[in-house]
Amino acid sequence: MNIEDAKNSALTFINDKFPCLDDDEKLVIYDEVTEEFSWGWAFVVQTKKFLETKDYLYACVGIGQIVVDKIKDEIIVGPSSDPNYASKYNRQYGGGAH
Repeated sequence: MNIEDAKNSALTFINDKFPCLDDDEKLVIYDEVTEEFSWGWAFVVQTKKFLETKDYLYACVGIGQIVVDKIKDEIIVGPSSDPNYASKYNRQYGGGAH
């Protein structure tokens, strides 16, 4: 799995869980804050309109980091209350080695 495959998997997963009403509300990957680990990636999603305007009126809240573990072939949504979930996942599981 490469990063593009992981992004597509994360987007499909999250957009299935949180369907949008129109194109502006569509959830997209916020590439500037993507984290890469030996076991995979952690993505943050945001609405397309927020990323275009930076207007918090259009911000998506309540979805934590989307962790794509390529070793376990698993997608995990971290808690929205923990912006460092992927780092903690990395320390706890060390890259899918459970």
